[in-house]
Amino acid sequence: MKYFKNHLSTETYCFIIKTSLFLNILLAPYFCLAQEKSHEHHTGTPPKHEETAMDASKIKTEIVDSTFVIAENPQKSYRGIYKENKPYNGYFKSKNSDASLVDFYKNGIKTIQYSYDLLKNFQDLQNNINQESDKEVLDIKTTFKNRKIVNGELKEKYKNIYISRKFTNGKLLAVDTDILSMRDIKRLHIKIANEKLIFSYITDSISKVEVTRNNNETIINLIAHDTNLASYYFSNYNLKKLKPNSILKFFQINQQTYCLAMDKEKQCLNYNDNMSIIGNFMFYSSTFVSKNNTIELLNQFLENLKYPFKVTQDEPFLTGQLTTNKKGTIEKGIYWDKDINNKERYRVYKNNAVVKEEKNSIEDFQTTFEVFLKNQK
Repeated sequence: MKYFKNHLSTETYCFIIKTSLFLNILLAPYFCLAQEKSHEHHTGTPPKHEETAMDASKIKTEIVDSTFVIAENPQKSYRGIYKENKPYNGYFKSKNSDASLVDFYKNGIKTIQYSYDLLKNFQDLQNNINQESDKEVLDIKTTFKNRKIVNGELKEKYKNIYISRKFTNGKLLAVDTDILSMRDIKRLHIKIANEKLIFSYITDSISKVEVTRNNNETIINLIAHDTNLASYYFSNYNLKKLKPNSILKFFQINQQTYCLAMDKEKQCLNYNDNMSIIGNFMFYSSTFVSKNNTIELLNQFLENLKYPFKVTQDEPFLTGQLTTNKKGTIEKGIYWDKDINNKERYRVYKNNAVVKEEKNSIEDFQTTFEVFLKNQK
């Protein structure tokens, strides 16, 4: 497993799993955090509030709140009327969120939710903008119809992770994930367009990660300056059609082979944040294989982000490394597979020819592979 220590930036990954050093390298820092389930729903239905004995004995009729200001309707305070101890008409601040979410009810049905952009609010605080008052300004409006979102954002919180799903005319078009630390907020923007998922960090205007799903095959590409620097494949890679001018790294989980193809100069490692996205897909490979479209892939990505310890899969096995030239032919490398008789073996390549072939189980190949790499230095 030292192979990954020598070839992937340790700044990109920090997650330590004692059963596999492989996992220590492939996870990005913000995927390290165990998360708890949220009780919020995506339908616009208000979250349930567990009543205490005091709640039960006190019948609510009205509330007046002056801790926030709604940008489109500024007032000194906002009134909400209860009916049968439930929100009925007016404005009600959510009790189940650290950030301000204010729901507007009409005749017992939530029709609007007001909120703010967490990152923008944080930046305003840093720059002392709009700090004349201690009230939170809510400038994002989300509308609902028949208890389903029409336009705006659905917000969820999982410990230090905030997720905002952005809808237009009832269709999900983008997702923002904000990762909170002691000093700052890191935002990952995910755009859904033309059957693709496009991942980008707002602090990186140069690179992006594109996820495509075509013909039952998922491919993840890291692109910078309009150049493909790395690709990850969720399929048994075809050795007769290798990516040109690349270093290809192979591993197997649950008897499924995956491939990471990096540019020879390893420029991709200059984009650690976006490489960590590929690391997420690599680490959780088995959870993505059965997904049939980009929305399913996106939902699984967010699920893995929220509950990183929930996924169980077999120990990954390294199965080779190949280097290709500009024509896509093999310059050198080693690769483990099974022959036509289902016999386990590995082959050593040089100048697009097999120079050595021996029987080797996948377990024993881990040592063989490590020795091979040491001899290449």
